[in-house]
Amino acid sequence: MIFRFLYINIFAFLLIGFSAVIFFLPLEVFFIIFKFLCVILTAAGGIGIFSQWKSKNRKLKILIARNTKQLRLDTFEDLKESPCGRVIADIVLRELRKSENYKYISNANWKKIRSAVFEIKI
Repeated sequence: MIFRFLYINIFAFLLIGFSAVIFFLPLEVFFIIFKFLCVILTAAGGIGIFSQWKSKNRKLKILIARNTKQLRLDTFEDLKESPCGRVIADIVLRELRKSENYKYISNANWKKIRSAVFEIKI
């Protein structure tokens, strides 16, 4: 559970880390306003991503439940638009690969399924 939280919120950690780096950069007095503006914007973005944890976790469970018996590519459509959505889709596909239904699919076929979900041409 904790590793899933860390993996889904990787972009939030990156934004907050970037805001800390900007904050501690030594800059001239003229850039102080720009510096604080960048820190506030990136930290707010990271906090915004963290605040969506409950909805992301709920979406994750729904996707796993919908795709347990048969893989439905249409359930992944809205996740292709954002990096966080791609992370959620990746977690769902990893979880499904561990289930009994998808355990015996060959790696080549599984790569085709993943490329279809992420719209990657192989």
